[in-house]
Amino acid sequence: MFRQICVYIEDRQFEKLQKEVNKSEVARKGLELYFQYKKEKEMTKGVDKMKIKEVKLNKNGVEVGEEENPLAMRYFSDNGNLPSGDFDVDDIEGTWVHIEGEHTNFAKYAYRSIDNSTLIPENIFRKKEE
Repeated sequence: MFRQICVYIEDRQFEKLQKEVNKSEVARKGLELYFQYKKEKEMTKGVDKMKIKEVKLNKNGVEVGEEENPLAMRYFSDNGNLPSGDFDVDDIEGTWVHIEGEHTNFAKYAYRSIDNSTLIPENIFRKKEE
C-alpha cells in the first residue's frame, strides 16, 4: 500500500533541494523538513511566548558537535556551580529542552539563575505538554 503525501517547503529550501541529483533524495529531505517543523510546532503547543530550544548534550553538559569548541557553552553551569533542581549530575547526557524562565513543576529539571532559564529532559517536557 502506498500513500501520497504533499509537503510544502519554502522557496529557498526548495532551491537547495533541487540541486540534488537523486529525486528520491529530494523527497526524503523535503519530508525531513516537514517532520522537523511538525515536531517544533508540537513542542510549542500550549507554551506561549517562551523561547524554547532543544539541545543534545554530552556527559559534560556541552552541546553535541561543539565539544571541540573551546568557547562552547556548558548548559549545566550556573556561574561555576551546578544549577538548582532535581536532576542527576551523572546522567545529563541526552536531549534537553532549554526554556526561558524558572519552571520547577516538572518531574526532572535544572534551573539556572545565571540566565533565568530551565533545562528539562525532552521526554518529560513532551509528556507534561500533552
